[in-house]
Amino acid sequence: MKKYILLLLAATVFLFSGVTAGAAVSVPEKVRVGIYFGSSALSSVTVSADGGVYISCDGADLGWLAAATFTQSGNYWTVSGGAEPVTVAGSKVTITPSGGLLTINKKTYRGQIELVPNGSNITVVNYLEIEEYLYGVVPLEMSTGWPMEALKTQAVCARTYVAKSIGKYQSQGFDVYNTTMSQVYGGASVEKADCTQAVNETKGIVITYGGALIDAVYSSASSNFHTFNVKDVWGGSLPYLVGVEDSYQSLAKPDGHAWTATFTPQQLKEALAKKSVDIGDITDLRIDARSDEGAVTALTFVGTNGEYTAKIGNTRTILNLRSQGYTISKDVSGGAGAMTVLGSSGKVTMTMASASGASGVLGIASKVIGADGVISDILGGGTVLSYTLSGSGYGHGLGMSQYGANGMAKAGFTYDQIIKHYYTGVELTQ
Repeated sequence: MKKYILLLLAATVFLFSGVTAGAAVSVPEKVRVGIYFGSSALSSVTVSADGGVYISCDGADLGWLAAATFTQSGNYWTVSGGAEPVTVAGSKVTITPSGGLLTINKKTYRGQIELVPNGSNITVVNYLEIEEYLYGVVPLEMSTGWPMEALKTQAVCARTYVAKSIGKYQSQGFDVYNTTMSQVYGGASVEKADCTQAVNETKGIVITYGGALIDAVYSSASSNFHTFNVKDVWGGSLPYLVGVEDSYQSLAKPDGHAWTATFTPQQLKEALAKKSVDIGDITDLRIDARSDEGAVTALTFVGTNGEYTAKIGNTRTILNLRSQGYTISKDVSGGAGAMTVLGSSGKVTMTMASASGASGVLGIASKVIGADGVISDILGGGTVLSYTLSGSGYGHGLGMSQYGANGMAKAGFTYDQIIKHYYTGVELTQ
C-alpha cells in the first residue's frame, strides 16, 4: 500500500508541474563545446588542475603531469611539462583532471578537455555532462538574481537546445559553440548558485512537440511586446514557433528594449557592398512589407542603378539591427524637414512634419494642404542626409523572450506555464 501511495504522489507532482514522466525522447548525457576554434584557435594550450592531469592521445595513455603545454604540427603533438618534452602522433588529445576543475587561460572548466588539430593551431573542446554545461550557460544567458521561475525556464530551454544540437558541428570536433552562434557558455568560472539551483531543480526536463525535441530558440526581448512567426524570420514553418503576445515583458523591461540606429546613404551603400550588392548611390530606403506581428519582411534599398530588397530575417541582419521590428524616418537637408512648396500665393518655405504611413515609414509627403485648403505640390526639398531606424526588442524574436519570461515570473507564472506560452502546443518531458 505504501508503494502505491508513493507512486500516486509522484504522478500527482508531475501532473501539477506540467511535466510528463518517461516520455520516449532521446536526450544525450554529454556535450562537446567549442571553446577556442576557427580564428580563435590557439597556437599552444596550457592545461592544469589542482590534482594534476591525465593525458591520452587517441586513447593511448601518456601519463600524468601537474600541468602540461601542448603544441602540434601535422598531427604530431609536443607535450611539455615533464622532465623532457614528449612528441606523439595522433588526431586528438584528451585531458582529464585527477580531481577538481581544469584551467585554461585562467578560466576553469568541468569535465574533460579535448584538443584537435586546426591547421597549425589547436581547436580546444570542453567535453562534459549536459547538466554541468548548463551551469555555465544559464548565468550568461540570463542573470543571477532573476526570478527562479525565469531561471528554470532558461535552464529547460537551454537543455532542449543543446540536446537538439548534438552533432551539429561534428566536422569541427564539437557539438555547439560557446558563443551566441549557439548558446553563451563560460565554464565553471561563471557559475552562480541560483542558476545552478534552477538547473538542478529541472534536471533532465526538455521541451517536445509530437514526441520529438523542439528547436528551443530564444531571444533577449520581443519587438512591440509580441514575438514573431518563424516564417517571417527564417522562413519555413514550425507549429510551435508562432508569434504570441509578450505583454508581461513590460514588468522587466518597460521600454521594450527601445533602440535607434542612424545610417547615411554612404553607410547603406557600404552595408550592401558587404553582401556583394551594388546599386549605385543610395537615394531611398523604404519598408515594403511587414507581418501582422510587426516584423519587417521586405526592406528596399533604392539606388541610382536599381533596387535591392532584403527579405524576412535579412531585414535585420543586413544592417546589424537589434530587432526586426522598426520604422524609418528621414533627415532631409534644409533643417528640420524644411521644404519649398508652391502655395496659393507662390513659393514659400515651410517646416513639414513627417507622418507614419501604412508601411511604417515616417516619410516625406509629395503634397501639402495650405491654410486656404489648397493642395500644393512640393517643388523641392533637398537631399536625404540620413535614415533613422527606430524599434524595440533585441534578437530574432522567436520562441521564448528572456525579459518576457522574467516579467511572467514576476507576475507569478511557473516555468512550465511560461514555456507553454512561448512555444505553442508543446509538452515538457523527463
